[in-house]
Amino acid sequence: MKQKRIKTIAASLILVMSICSACGQENKMTVSENASGPAVQDEPSAPAKTALTPGYYPRYYNDRCLYVSDWETGVYQYSLDGKNETHIDLDDNIGGIWVTDEWLYYIGSSDDSAEESGTIWRVPLKKQGEKTAPDEPGKETVSTKNKEKMADVELGKWGDFLNVTDTYVAYTYKKSICRLDLKNKKVKNITEGIKFAAANSHFPHMMTDATLNPYVKNDLSFFYDKQGKLYRLDLKKGVCKQADPLLQKNGVASRICSDEEHLYFGTSEISEGGITRYDIESNTAENIVPGTDIENLLKEADPWNYKENSADWIAYTSFVYNGRLYMSIELMWENEEDEPDEEGAIPGPHYADLVISCQAEDGSGLTYEKELSECMYREGEQFLHGDFDHGNWFDETGYVRGLIGNYAIVTTTANEESDKFAWVFYDLETGRHHTVKSGDDERYLLYYFGDTDY
Repeated sequence: MKQKRIKTIAASLILVMSICSACGQENKMTVSENASGPAVQDEPSAPAKTALTPGYYPRYYNDRCLYVSDWETGVYQYSLDGKNETHIDLDDNIGGIWVTDEWLYYIGSSDDSAEESGTIWRVPLKKQGEKTAPDEPGKETVSTKNKEKMADVELGKWGDFLNVTDTYVAYTYKKSICRLDLKNKKVKNITEGIKFAAANSHFPHMMTDATLNPYVKNDLSFFYDKQGKLYRLDLKKGVCKQADPLLQKNGVASRICSDEEHLYFGTSEISEGGITRYDIESNTAENIVPGTDIENLLKEADPWNYKENSADWIAYTSFVYNGRLYMSIELMWENEEDEPDEEGAIPGPHYADLVISCQAEDGSGLTYEKELSECMYREGEQFLHGDFDHGNWFDETGYVRGLIGNYAIVTTTANEESDKFAWVFYDLETGRHHTVKSGDDERYLLYYFGDTDY
């Protein structure tokens, strides 16, 4: 999570599996009410539940263990309760990894140079014993003696894994999306002839989640071409087709999320864009929250002196919980300081996030989630003018990273190197929240977001 702000037409999508059916609600906007629970003071001692089930497609874990690359020559294996840790030496320099029930896939090379050739390997996972209770961690062993070579790649042109199933491995490579057939080990460029839009990430053209991992669900993914056309890609069939014209017309903001049947995303217009719901099966879209409704809610709540600062905003969807769609609203306003710093750089604009929610079914019941929003400020301190510089812009808050069980996971700033950075677990049922430190038992849960640096 080294970079928060993605200003290109990239997209994020958080996959939330624990979705309850939407319930009806009167169509009104609320400022003081919190749909996520009553206002409760911060309780640092309140522990998160162990064995929480992440709501994401399994990239780093199966039903027995969690794996984290050390980005050197191996991986760390954790039991799903985070209590048992084993380091496994894979005898290679390790890049991206992916775990299934049967295999650990990784990109590796025998040389540190990015110009050297690399290999997609897979290592068999051997299950040890059976679980005797639902909350008992499983066990498995990893043996490199039987590792299997899958395909050769050039490291300087390798992106990362996109999806892995029992029949194929999809990955980004040479500004394309490739599909490795696991039966015959043949590799096919399934986006041949398409020129992608450019951006600064491993997935410059993919719709991604908030941790910049690409969105994949039921073998389906999305990407933009260089002309800004939005495509949906069936990774299983290797077939591309343009998405619904409404998506193309509105554009797509990043941090997109989904439930079982729909995608939810903020449209890309600054201070005007609303929220659109996209039906995955029928390839159709509809606007469910007008931008004017968001604007009216911001004026009424007036967070961060919204009206006085003449802030612009853009809406990003974060997750769906109990039939409600939670959205992160990014405010942007000019920095009044125009004097250059010691290095001669002119301070850039301020950014601050807050959270609103609505019924996912129809966009009704738009609500300002005040207590959840305030978790983004370090220990409740609303430092309106930040004293830390991230390049040429200032970030006053963190943002919502996603959902694990009942907990919304938020950060207090975007920069992990800042002394104001912290991870906060916010219980959507009770409103209670606590800061997670590196020694806490639930620290391992953050690995489900791909974080390894805290």
